[in-house]
Amino acid sequence: MGRNQQHRQYQVIRSNRKTISLQVLDEKSLLVRAPYAMSELAIEDFVQLKKKWVDRARLQMKEKERQLAMMSFGDGNPFLLLGKTYHLQVRLLEPEHEKPGVKLLAGTERLEVLVASGDQVREVLFSYLSQLARWELPPLVKDWAHRMQVNVGLIRIRQQRTRWGSCSSLGHINLNARIMMAPTEVIEYLVIHELAHRVHPHHGRTFYQLVEQYCPQYRIHQYWLKEHAFLLAL
Repeated sequence: MGRNQQHRQYQVIRSNRKTISLQVLDEKSLLVRAPYAMSELAIEDFVQLKKKWVDRARLQMKEKERQLAMMSFGDGNPFLLLGKTYHLQVRLLEPEHEKPGVKLLAGTERLEVLVASGDQVREVLFSYLSQLARWELPPLVKDWAHRMQVNVGLIRIRQQRTRWGSCSSLGHINLNARIMMAPTEVIEYLVIHELAHRVHPHHGRTFYQLVEQYCPQYRIHQYWLKEHAFLLAL
């Protein structure tokens, strides 16, 4: 019995095709499409050659599944708050005694969401994020503005679907309430990024030099935002 028959963890479909291809089905299943004439040994060698690609594809698939779970707002599903993953505990409120809202259950990794009906979960969660952003972000912006020696106008919290933040020509700072889902260091980077536009209204070399002066690891935070851009669509 050949080594591929003993150990292979993939399914082979042969046809009149001229090339070989791989398709990741899930964390354990791999589909190989190969020509009739290709030997089992050649197929296995190709699979081994593409092992890193397969591993990356499986990680991406797992991340996509996690993202889809976050977008459903169902009971027990994950939700990011300040970079930490919590699990939602949806509870119908008692109208006589409670109001819709969100509670962090002490000593747990659960967020209790009080709603009048199941289709209200998203609305209540983002109302909570907006409230948290209004408490936390203006003082943070003012603190960093003082450190960077720049002036700012109005500080506004928005529920935007395309931007994490922006800075107007008048110095008004707009920040997306959804950034409260990010780790605190990422939030600080976003504030620094927008304040740097008070000096350099572009994304050129001098702009990023200023950002790096106050946030040396800004590239790491940029990557986090890129990987979590789907949060804007929640």
